[in-house]
Amino acid sequence: MAGNAELQRKLNQGVEAAKSGDRAAARRLLEEVVEQDERNELAWIWLATVATGASERREYLRRVLAINPRNQRAREALTRLGDEPVAASGRAAASQAQSLQENVRRTDALANRRRGGSTGLIFVIAAAAFLLAGLGIILFGSGVLNPPAPTVTPPSIAQDVPPAGATATLPPQPSSTPVPIELITRSAPTLPATATATLTATPSPTLQVTEPFALNTFEVFYVSQDPAVPEPSLFSILADGTNDGLIEDRMRDVAFAPDGFTFAFVRDVIADSGARAPEIFVTTLGDTGIVTQVTRLGAADTASPSFSPDASHLVFSSSAGGSTPDLWVVSVDGGTPAALTQSPEGEREPAWSPAGGKIAFTSDQGSAGSTEIYIVNVTDDGEALGAAAQATDADRSSYAPSWSSDGRFITFASDRTGDGDIFTMDGQGNNEQLMTIDDQDAEDRRPGFSPDGRWITFVSNREEGTFQTYVIRNNGTNVQRITLNPRVDVSAQFRPRSLTE
Repeated sequence: MAGNAELQRKLNQGVEAAKSGDRAAARRLLEEVVEQDERNELAWIWLATVATGASERREYLRRVLAINPRNQRAREALTRLGDEPVAASGRAAASQAQSLQENVRRTDALANRRRGGSTGLIFVIAAAAFLLAGLGIILFGSGVLNPPAPTVTPPSIAQDVPPAGATATLPPQPSSTPVPIELITRSAPTLPATATATLTATPSPTLQVTEPFALNTFEVFYVSQDPAVPEPSLFSILADGTNDGLIEDRMRDVAFAPDGFTFAFVRDVIADSGARAPEIFVTTLGDTGIVTQVTRLGAADTASPSFSPDASHLVFSSSAGGSTPDLWVVSVDGGTPAALTQSPEGEREPAWSPAGGKIAFTSDQGSAGSTEIYIVNVTDDGEALGAAAQATDADRSSYAPSWSSDGRFITFASDRTGDGDIFTMDGQGNNEQLMTIDDQDAEDRRPGFSPDGRWITFVSNREEGTFQTYVIRNNGTNVQRITLNPRVDVSAQFRPRSLTE
C-alpha cells in the first residue's frame, strides 16, 4: 500500500478534479485511492459524484455504507436515487449485518482481483472482524446498547450554489477534507428588517444531490467589439474555451429567454432624420437573420432587455423621450411599453428573476453620484407590487445584477474596492461575498451564473489590458480565461439549458 501521504495527495487531487468538473481525472485518481485503500470512505463518496450512471452511483454509495453504516448523507442520497438503505434499528440489525457482510465480500473481491488474490486469508479474517465491528456499530447506533450519538458529517463547501429543487437539509459538522457539495444541503439567511416592507419572503434555499456538470456542458454567448466596425457582434463558445464561433453581427445587450433558444438584443436603427437610435429586437438561434422589432422609441439609450419567466414580456431601460432612463415592460410581440418606474434619478440594467416575482435593477435614487441595486416585486406581466427595496449599500457603485437560474442568488459588479469586482448575494440582498479577490486591480464586469449555479462568467482586462471572457467558481476559486481574440469583449452570459437533458 502506498504511504499515507501519497494516498492523501491523490485523494486531494481527485477531490479538486471533481469539484472543477474534470470527471475523467477525478475517476482515475479516486479509483487509484480505493484500489490501494478500499475502505477510504471519502474516496467512495467523491466517486459517487463522478459516476457514469445511477447504477454505478448506487454501488459507490452502498460501499460508503458498508464502511460506515451511519453515513447519513450516503443513506439519503441512495433514498433519492430510489434505493432504500436498510434501516439502522435494533429489529433490523440482523438484516443490516447481512447487507454489510455482502458489501464487505464485494469490496474484498474487488481488492483481490486488483491485487492478484494472493492475500485471501488475510481478507477473510479482516472481513470477519469488519462484520463484527459493523454489527457492533448497528447495535450501538440504534440505541440497543447505548443512546444514539451525534453523527459526524463533513461540512459544505462555502458559497457553492447548485440548482433549485432541493428537499433535504443536513447540519454541517467538522471535517479535515471537504466532501462533495452534491451530498450536502444548507439554508440561506433571512431578509433584513430594512427590506421586509417591500420584498416578498421566499423559502430558504437548500442544496440538492445533483451530478456535477463539466464546463464543456455549457455554452457561453459573448458580445465582442471589433474597433474597426461601429457595432459589436455576438459569438458563442463552450465554457471550457473550445468551439469559438460567430453567431451574428450587429448585436449587443443580448438576453436569452428561459428556453435557451429565443433571445432579445439591441441594434441601432437609422431614423428618417439620419440619426442612429438603438431598438430592441427578438430572434431565435434557428435563424438569426429573421428578427422581430419590438420597440420603436427613437430614444438614444434604449438598452438591457430581460425576459419574463414565461417569455411573454421584456423589461428594459430607456429615457423614451424623457431626461433620464426608466424601466419599461413590453410584450415580445411589440406594442406600447408600460412604465415600471418613473423617477428623476434614473433606473437601468433590469434583470427579471427566472423564478418570477422580482426584478432587480440599478438606480442612483438614494445615492447621488453612485448606483445601488434595488429589487421590486412584480406581477407575471411586469406590474410593480409596491415600492422597490434597496439591496446593496456600499461606498461606491454596485451594478449589472444577474440572477441564478432558480432565482435564489444574484451576482453583480461593484467598484467598492477601488476597481470593478464580481460579488454574489442571496436573492433578498443579504450575505454579500467577493468573488474576484486577486485580480491585480483589473476591471471585472458583467457577471452571470451558469445554469447549475456553480460557475460565473464575466469579462475582465486582467491580462494584457484587453477585455476578454472568463469563468470563475461560485466560491471565488479556479478562474479560467476562455476567450483569446483581438477584439474587446463587452459582455458574456451562459446560455440557459435544462439540467435534465
